[in-house]
Amino acid sequence: MLSAQTKTIARLCALVAHIECGDFSQERVPKYSSYIPMSVYNVYAKNSDLQKDAAIEHSKLVGVPVCESKVELLHIASSIQGYGIELFHGRLSDDKTLKKVDIYVGNDGIRVFSINHEFDLKQGKDVTRKVLEKR
Repeated sequence: MLSAQTKTIARLCALVAHIECGDFSQERVPKYSSYIPMSVYNVYAKNSDLQKDAAIEHSKLVGVPVCESKVELLHIASSIQGYGIELFHGRLSDDKTLKKVDIYVGNDGIRVFSINHEFDLKQGKDVTRKVLEKR
C-alpha cells in the first residue's frame, strides 16, 4: 500500500505526463522520474516503483481534459511547502559590515537570511548556516 506522500508524487508525475503527452498509452510510456528532482526519486525508489505507480495514475486520467489536469496539478503543488517562493541573493550592510543574504519572497511575505560560514567543532568542518535577519 502506498503512503499518502508516495501517492501524491506518483499523481503529480502522472498529471505532468498527461499535460505534456496526453492520455496514457502502453506504446509510449513517459519516463516519469524525469518530472521530479533526483533526490525525491531516490527517496521514492527505496519503497516503491515510481514508473509503475505513476503509470497507474496516468491511466486513470484517460479521457480527462488536459485543462482539468492542469488545475489539479496547481492545486496539489500549491499545498507543498515552499511552492511559489522566489529566491534572490544579495548583500545587507550596516555601518561596519557587509553580509551575504538570501531573500525569500513568497505568498506569506519576505524573509531575509544572512549566510554565515563558520567552523563547527562537533562536526570538525566548515559549515554554512542561514540565520533569519528580517521578516
